[in-house]
Amino acid sequence: METINTIVWAVIITGLIIGILLIYFYYFPLLQEYLSREDLANGKESRFFTTVPAGAVIVIKKGDTPVKYIGNISGKVVHPTTGEIFKETDRSINFTPKPNKGFIWMDLYPMYRKHTYKHSWVKYAIKDKTTMKYEFIPRDEPVSQIKALYPYAVRVTGCETEDEIAIDMDLVIGVELTHAGTALFGSSNYLALLTGRVSDVVREYVGRRSLEDVTKETKAETKSSASNDDLIGGILSINEDHSSEGGNPKIEDTTGIRINSVNFIGYQLDESFKAVKEARIKLDEARKNTEIAEEEFKQKKKTADGLAYHEEKVGRAKNKPKIELANAMKDNPNTKIILIADAIKETKIKTLVLGDKSTNILLDGKDDDNA
Repeated sequence: METINTIVWAVIITGLIIGILLIYFYYFPLLQEYLSREDLANGKESRFFTTVPAGAVIVIKKGDTPVKYIGNISGKVVHPTTGEIFKETDRSINFTPKPNKGFIWMDLYPMYRKHTYKHSWVKYAIKDKTTMKYEFIPRDEPVSQIKALYPYAVRVTGCETEDEIAIDMDLVIGVELTHAGTALFGSSNYLALLTGRVSDVVREYVGRRSLEDVTKETKAETKSSASNDDLIGGILSINEDHSSEGGNPKIEDTTGIRINSVNFIGYQLDESFKAVKEARIKLDEARKNTEIAEEEFKQKKKTADGLAYHEEKVGRAKNKPKIELANAMKDNPNTKIILIADAIKETKIKTLVLGDKSTNILLDGKDDDNA
């Protein structure tokens, strides 16, 4: 009897264990998948299952450590533990790619969860199709995937031309993901680093040309790299390794992405620079006017000093004989008469009569018999 009871309990316990295992490994995942589908249908993120959108890579983390990369890229496979991306035909692959079908079991939440990060980027949008006017829309949002191929708008502001005119250059850069691990965890912000490198190339390009040259070479329309090697070819060269020349390494070594296309959209005058430029012109004019005024003042002062010195010298020369005459005649009884005659020499009076004819003085130096 005791043996039967022992067998019964063994069967019961075994059944319970099998049931628990079935529930955990079969029915529980099915339930979670059903709930996950319901969540996705309502626009919610699942905590246990996930899907990978076409052309994207997602990362499963345990705590803060990435443990699994899952990709859904046509013709490509993603290394499950590093995130490096290979072509399906690449013979250097040392792992067995797993097909991405339906929902993927992420494991128990909250230990395992999908990696989410804040993504700041700019979207290019056509504002008016008839006039082909466009706008750049800044976006800043949390995302749980990284695109394998995506076009990002780049506006490089304050590019100053050779003739000192500031313009904003607008481009759309096609970006290809080559290593999800490097892009998401190896750099602080892969898109910001790419944008910085592109901006450096564009500013250097604009700085070597006048506005007229920039207009001729770009013509404010989308171009292929073959038709504009100077600008677009320079941007594509970011993919190359220039470290041996004292330059930068190729962009995918530091960001896990590479540039596969560049489209020039257009340029516009930098509004903020207009005010600065006008203020600079006015300041230059004010400085020139100040310099002119200072030079005129110096010339006038120099002229005035010269005139004053001249008058002083002439006056001194004119007064000297008078002083000498006065000193010579100080004992002469007719001194006063002579000085008076000297004082009125410039008048029309020819003879000054002081009394009898013997004391008449001829002012013009000639005798006057009719006086």
